[in-house]
Amino acid sequence: MQTIGDTNNQGMKRKRALDDANPTKKEDEPTVTCATDKGHRYGNFHSYYNFNPPNARISLLQRKGRIMDYIVKAYSKPGGDDDDDKDTTFSYVDVGCNEGDLTVEIAKTLLEQWKKTSTGGPPSTIHATGMDLDPVLIDRAREKWSNVNDDKDCNKKANIQVRFQEADILSAETDALSADLTSLFSTTMWIHIHGGDDGLRSVLKKLCNQTKQFLLVEAQPSKCYRSATMRLRKLGQPEVDVSTERLKLRSNIEEHIDTIVREHSFRRVEFQNEKDQEDKTQWNRSLRLYERVETKT
Repeated sequence: MQTIGDTNNQGMKRKRALDDANPTKKEDEPTVTCATDKGHRYGNFHSYYNFNPPNARISLLQRKGRIMDYIVKAYSKPGGDDDDDKDTTFSYVDVGCNEGDLTVEIAKTLLEQWKKTSTGGPPSTIHATGMDLDPVLIDRAREKWSNVNDDKDCNKKANIQVRFQEADILSAETDALSADLTSLFSTTMWIHIHGGDDGLRSVLKKLCNQTKQFLLVEAQPSKCYRSATMRLRKLGQPEVDVSTERLKLRSNIEEHIDTIVREHSFRRVEFQNEKDQEDKTQWNRSLRLYERVETKT
């Protein structure tokens, strides 16, 4: 199956723009790994987890009675929770995974959470897939997480399997991956900048269509768009057009994303007192969990 609503011509334009932004690029250098941009064009920061460690998000996801608790308790286990002898797989896809630190930590945290709160026990396998358009980051992730260990619970093997895939989620050549949980952590702005309003809508639609139960979104607010192009300016690199004339959804972007996701058979999971205590990162971005309102097999 193909994703996402971007034409091959648009993909070539993005490639040419990146090449133009890096005139010293060697012939065999990966297209999206542009040292002069330092990640400020596509969000592929090569030291990302040095300044945004996974625990900054994990601590929020683990808050009692909130996102992780809800996923574990609400997960529709194939065959039902009473079918303890049946091998089950919980699949997780992280779009824009960088070097995979957060991808792996979420898989591990889900497993631990299942042990604590689920009467039916954890799935037999948690299969996590990280996707990123930067081949250097994917190579690093594969090397760093090549030996994720199995765990055991009450003589029942609970296996974490992790893999990483180089993929441009805006490209029509990228296969969609079916998953019980899909996450977008600080990725929506880069999709929006390079795919426009239509590209963002198309990506969200496709991810919704391929997500069986839960979608977790951390969207960059409007002010981040301006910051992205200002950083390129300071680096002396060609800027990206983030104007609201071009990106009409940019104004109130979080609510536009919310509306698009709801239009594709999802509802936002709202927690008690969330209006006063919405799950927000230390950089003031909301973590929003959505759940499918119809069963997808």
